[in-house]
Amino acid sequence: IFLLVLLLSFFCLFLFSSFFFFLMIRRPPRSTLSSSSAASDVYKRQVSTQSTGRFPRARMLLLLLMLVAAPPAQPRPEHLTLARPCTSCGGGSQHLEGHMRPMGEQGQSIEEVDEVEGENAISPRRFYSEYIRAGKPLVIRGGIKNQDYFRRWNDQYLAEQYGETACLVEDQKKEERETGNTVTERLSSFLGRYNSTELFMVQDVYDHMLADVRLPSFLNCDEIWKGMNMVVMWFSSGGTSSVLHNDEQENLLTMVDGTKTVILWSPEEAEDLYVGEASRPGISPVDQHEVDMELFPRFARAAAKKATLQPGDTLYIPRKWWHQVNSGNSRNLAVNIWWFMKDREPPFSAPAGAKDHFPLFIDSDGAYGGYKRRWPEELVCAQPWRENSMAEMDVKDDEYREGFEMHRESYDYNKHATTPHPDL
Repeated sequence: IFLLVLLLSFFCLFLFSSFFFFLMIRRPPRSTLSSSSAASDVYKRQVSTQSTGRFPRARMLLLLLMLVAAPPAQPRPEHLTLARPCTSCGGGSQHLEGHMRPMGEQGQSIEEVDEVEGENAISPRRFYSEYIRAGKPLVIRGGIKNQDYFRRWNDQYLAEQYGETACLVEDQKKEERETGNTVTERLSSFLGRYNSTELFMVQDVYDHMLADVRLPSFLNCDEIWKGMNMVVMWFSSGGTSSVLHNDEQENLLTMVDGTKTVILWSPEEAEDLYVGEASRPGISPVDQHEVDMELFPRFARAAAKKATLQPGDTLYIPRKWWHQVNSGNSRNLAVNIWWFMKDREPPFSAPAGAKDHFPLFIDSDGAYGGYKRRWPEELVCAQPWRENSMAEMDVKDDEYREGFEMHRESYDYNKHATTPHPDL
């Protein structure tokens, strides 16, 4: 299509140039006219005749050529996750700021996320009371710099230690939720070709790899680790982008290599993110690369926060906070730690029958009509996790368990693990 448009543009330019060359050679040269008044009158009459005859047609033809040669209108994103019909869409304009630009360029209010420096800069009790219970994001700079997985997980180490691990690999870096394919391949195969492809690994971190992952000190309370739900690795050559979505769990994003930029919105902003118009729960239909301000003009009203993560940094994303994640253009490896507070037991459980997603029971503290404000003001932390890693922690996610069972069938766990798995 691009070549056809280019050829058509050159052809129209050729017609345009030829036409005006024809007009120039048809026009009486000034040098053939004398300086006398009579000759001047003749020239003026000839020009006047041309102006009322040929030149209007020339202007019409020029306008037609300009319309034909004009570049095609920028295609609108398909909005694959937009429910039909969209009852609250429209009413905007292509002239609004940030039209067809990436998220965050629509003139909305964007604040930086709060920061602390170092893993030990905040205690588990303070982290809970000021951020988890309050439903407030936090960046911990250097939060995993003392972790083995931060120091060790280069490509060579991963290939030597965990190369036989079966991993789920997606074939596109722009997440769309409705397209793309996912295949299973060994980690060693992925490491051999991810730098020259669009491959993007999204994979549970199984017990043998969790041997390198220590529970961060600011999460070391039994009210937190007893609700541990999932640990996931995100790995690519960079340039990935997520849809705008939220998660049901409390979320700690840790940056091993590369950079990520995360834009976050409070659950209170859900209406202006059009999440009620999505074809499935937990996502927004607004395209992360090209925000259609004709279709989604309220998007610019949604106040946001922003965090840029460097290697070693961590970001706490409260449950139900909407967020969109972009990776820098280099080797990019991150690990998510997801948990529920004490596995959703009282006093951390949600009201019976409460819905998980917009439009009901969504507010600034993470949904369910302010239920976090009914949590205890402080944690007891009676039983800290005393192991050196998370390898033997009870991770409760069913998908994680099923994946680990499949992984065990093809992987010699005892050959690579520091301690035998208790189920073997």
